[in-house]
Amino acid sequence: MRTVLVTVDAVRPDHLGQYGYERDTMPALDRVLDDGTHFADAYANGPHSGVSIPSFLTSQYRGRAPLADGPNVATALSEAGVTTAGFHSNTMLANEVDGVAGFDNFEDFDVGDDDDHERLDRSVTGRAFDALTRVVAPVVGNWGPAKRLYERFAPESEQFSFQAYVDAETVTDRVSEWLSDHADGEFFLWVHYMDPHRPYGVDPEDLAYVDDPADDEEIRELMVRAGNHPEEITRAERERLIDLYDSDLRYTSDHLDRLFDAVETHCGFDETLVAVTADHGEEFREHGQFFHRNRPYDELLRVPLAVSHPDEDRERVRKQRELLDLAPTVCAFHDAPVPEAFEGRSLYDGARRRVVASGALAVGGPVAAVRTGAWKYIQTGTDDAAESDGVDRELYDLDRDATERSNVARSEPDLADSLRDLIPDELLTAEPGLSPDEASGATRERLEQLGYLD
Repeated sequence: MRTVLVTVDAVRPDHLGQYGYERDTMPALDRVLDDGTHFADAYANGPHSGVSIPSFLTSQYRGRAPLADGPNVATALSEAGVTTAGFHSNTMLANEVDGVAGFDNFEDFDVGDDDDHERLDRSVTGRAFDALTRVVAPVVGNWGPAKRLYERFAPESEQFSFQAYVDAETVTDRVSEWLSDHADGEFFLWVHYMDPHRPYGVDPEDLAYVDDPADDEEIRELMVRAGNHPEEITRAERERLIDLYDSDLRYTSDHLDRLFDAVETHCGFDETLVAVTADHGEEFREHGQFFHRNRPYDELLRVPLAVSHPDEDRERVRKQRELLDLAPTVCAFHDAPVPEAFEGRSLYDGARRRVVASGALAVGGPVAAVRTGAWKYIQTGTDDAAESDGVDRELYDLDRDATERSNVARSEPDLADSLRDLIPDELLTAEPGLSPDEASGATRERLEQLGYLD
């Protein structure tokens, strides 16, 4: 038995053709859905990687400690004799978790190495130009002679310093090598792709949905301004951001196809549990911001989820599922005992369930949400805090207000109270250390490049 769990950073399902989008941004997903299960109403348990990835790998709402020490999906499977491997270059995850228990092979491409101040895949010349740019750019700005001199002597590939992760081509190459070496045994493989994450448009050689090519200067300026001054982004610029983002999805799909080819060659696609999802969504100013810093609104929590399971028939499941359900599903497939600490249940358990999520990078205090299907409740701050101290309650009738714009918490206080009771108390206390601001060295530099510290 073999499992390949693929997660792609920052994917909105409503930007996928399988969810009705006008662009076929991720056709590779059809290879999973042709004979698999489409979980059409799936949600992450946090609006950014620092919460979501530890949660789905541990099936626990607060997953940072068990990801480092167990129990998690890798420790549970290792104890059952299953070979385990993980590949990612997510700096936010590396910032939150020093190490991950249970993986026989764990490749993070050194994104969490604070002693190494070299950028990923950057030459010595490139790093020198990076350093020069940081000093000179604030002084000369776009002064023509200086800019032309820089462009003349800096190799084109070194003029853009936002590459803070490993691209999909490199990840797929490395994972394919691993698959060829382990095809004969039982394994669990987790692969995380970063390419749809900000900055958009830096990986594909040809941008699928951009007629007028975007240069590095434009991308840099758009990313910084969308992060710092989202209200200044025009409608045309927002569409430009979406075109770049959609192009990243299509680029990632091309390498998903390559990964699936490797699975087919070495393992047999029909004989392998293959699951594809995202760690969270992405926002395009639906609630005032871009990227994924906001409170746990649906544009950040709703994710695609497609699973090809050798023992399950093709179907479409419309009941809510949460990513906490991934780890129990994988354990069950490998006949491994499910740890008692796991808070999810198998995706194929037909029961309805509520979704709980926590976290928000743009808010200093604790934030948590619960979604029942018909209603969504979000609380910022602790129960005993006064409103002047920052407590805030939001309640949305999702049947009438799917975009979460009309807060009815004041007019429905009893319903708000009953939904609050569904949120574990510990999620409304601050989680120590969960802040990118505390990073240092190379990790801080990469988080800056990814936009977490704008």
